[in-house]
Amino acid sequence: MSDKVTTVEIAASPEAVRAAILDLEGYPTWQREMKKVTVLKRDDAGRPRTVAFDIAVAGQAANYTLEFSYPAPDTIKSTLIDGSLITKQDQIYVLTDLGGKTRLEYQLDIDIKWPVPDFMLTAIVNKGVKTNVAGIKKNAEAR
Repeated sequence: MSDKVTTVEIAASPEAVRAAILDLEGYPTWQREMKKVTVLKRDDAGRPRTVAFDIAVAGQAANYTLEFSYPAPDTIKSTLIDGSLITKQDQIYVLTDLGGKTRLEYQLDIDIKWPVPDFMLTAIVNKGVKTNVAGIKKNAEAR
């Protein structure tokens, strides 16, 4: 359905941005659609590996589980491994150190089987991407 790429500059170090991204259990405090996030498994470095999400968007409740990986020091990836109304959700976060700032590139590729018109689904996805990136920026800059 959607393959969306967004780039934002954040007045924080890559470490602070990475910490904000990986504070998944804190997402419900700043992302209204997120009702609950549970880290089910962590890797040897203590980073989230398998994570369950409960959300409510446009009158629809859904749950899904993502598998996180860390293919490079500047990259965080997640892939859908199970979902009720979500059939694909692949995310990639790439952090670039700008010397006191960080450029965050966020890519989301998502397919959903919710019974809503395409234009509405596009608006929901765009809002979700904007909220996600803005929340990460705000949380990273506050660290």
